[in-house]
Amino acid sequence: MRRLVAILAITVAVLSGCTRNDGDIGPLFGLWQMSGREVKGVDATEPLPPVEELFWAFQSSVIEMKHVYGTSRYESIYGKWNLQGETLTLDFPDTDQPILEEFLLPRQCELEVLELDGRSLRVVWRPESGGEVIYKFIKR
Repeated sequence: MRRLVAILAITVAVLSGCTRNDGDIGPLFGLWQMSGREVKGVDATEPLPPVEELFWAFQSSVIEMKHVYGTSRYESIYGKWNLQGETLTLDFPDTDQPILEEFLLPRQCELEVLELDGRSLRVVWRPESGGEVIYKFIKR
């Protein structure tokens, strides 16, 4: 009986500590792998990498954009994100950290959320200069 009580007490203690930011931050939480990208009227000066190498990760109010090269090398940048209604705002304020140009995004931008559920994310960025980039992601 003592053993059962001890196991139950440990289980309750462990499970009570398993929250994210004092609760769920919504459907964006976690790692997203790019599954598609449509570039229309936006200048992509270099050849764009395969979409399978590009990731976004959301936790609390922090976003990480990552480009993974093979199995042992990657580049990433960290910033802040905010979702209000259908507008996803991204901000990468650290100018000492180079922006990852393969994402075609500036340091500060707003994206329109076209689709967001527990498994897929689709957003569009429309720069002031015209054109648009539609990003498609799947949850990992």
